[in-house]
Amino acid sequence: MLDDVSPLKLRMEPNSDFYLKTENWLRRQAGGTMKMIALADGTLGRDSTLDEIVSNAEMSSRQQHMLKTWLGDMSDVVF
Repeated sequence: MLDDVSPLKLRMEPNSDFYLKTENWLRRQAGGTMKMIALADGTLGRDSTLDEIVSNAEMSSRQQHMLKTWLGDMSDVVF
């Protein structure tokens, strides 16, 4: 009945758009808060709270994959 139908390929190519979408989300949603914290730290003479947050953060497997995909694509670019 389906003899003339070719096999369906279910493999998808990696999409690096999700990295850029995540970066843009961070800019739009958290940028103001990050700036407020950085200004407060500078005014109060404290170490960077943002650096501490990043240093102590754990990336999910999805985030690790996202980073690997993004950096893999960037390694092909010649500057």
